[in-house]
Amino acid sequence: MQCYKVVTDDMKSLGLKNNTNIVTYPINEWVIHPTPKTGKRDDGGYWATKTIGVAKDLVRYMWYKYRKSTRIFKCTGEGILFVNTRRVKLRKIRLESEIIQHN
Repeated sequence: MQCYKVVTDDMKSLGLKNNTNIVTYPINEWVIHPTPKTGKRDDGGYWATKTIGVAKDLVRYMWYKYRKSTRIFKCTGEGILFVNTRRVKLRKIRLESEIIQHN
């Protein structure tokens, strides 16, 4: 599945909703969750956005709420654990290429 992942400038997960399980994402390598869990809970998978527009919304949110710079990557995901209209929770994710933003 094609998706988009928003990470911090140092390639870490955003830590939203007080998530303490911060992951560092390598580029072009699969990251596989060891204990996947289906459902909309934040644990047990890797969240990504379904569209570039939703990823850009998340970038704006991170800047205006926390003053954190972020990066967007086009990615591939496998093992869908949950889907809603904006995001998808995956068992495996691979960040492939950075989307360059012009603000």
